Amino acid sequence: KCQGVVNWEGKEIIPCNYISIKELKYNTFQVSSSKGIGLMDTLGRMLIPPVYAYMQDLRDTNFLQVGRHAGTWGLYDRTGKLIADTLFGGFEEPFGSLIPFYADFNFRIQNNSRVYDEKRIGFMDYSGNILIEPMYDRINRDYPKKGQIRLAYGNNYCVIDDKGKLVEGQFNTVTFQKPTSESTQPSKLKKKKHKKRVRWL
Repeated sequence: KCQGVVNWEGKEIIPCNYISIKELKYNTFQVSSSKGIGLMDTLGRMLIPPVYAYMQDLRDTNFLQVGRHAGTWGLYDRTGKLIADTLFGGFEEPFGSLIPFYADFNFRIQNNSRVYDEKRIGFMDYSGNILIEPMYDRINRDYPKKGQIRLAYGNNYCVIDDKGKLVEGQFNTVTFQKPTSESTQPSKLKKKKHKKRVRWL
């Protein structure tokens, strides 16, 4: 079975080529094909190609998070503009002209299970430009004053306004070290045996 969309006059807007079509929201339809999930508008234009495994609203905003099977997330607005490719650990509701994002979660195998690194939070603008690198593990909106954000890592903190300008303190300069392999044994490389060349007369 396939689904499509027609208008009140019976004119086909979206052809019956899709496995499912979700309800109309902000004049857009979420469409699912055998390749993945995408977004179309009420004129039948493809805004986001149906290649993603997941698609969800970013709270009550005009943004959509899209995800791949690898577990990474990207961000679009509902006009189909790509803001961030699927390289991040997720996004939070925008604050002023800032979009909080999480760095991709690195993991390692320990005791036969995945162990993820701590969440690191940064900020980008509406064009996807990273304004503040993901160097923080906690953020508090409208603190200490409305329109400001307190960023913290451990006991270190600073305060920015809703445009990313530093108001109090200093930005974090601590670099995070990625976990290394638990093995301390040096790798043993096998030496290649070189065969003697025979010269034929």
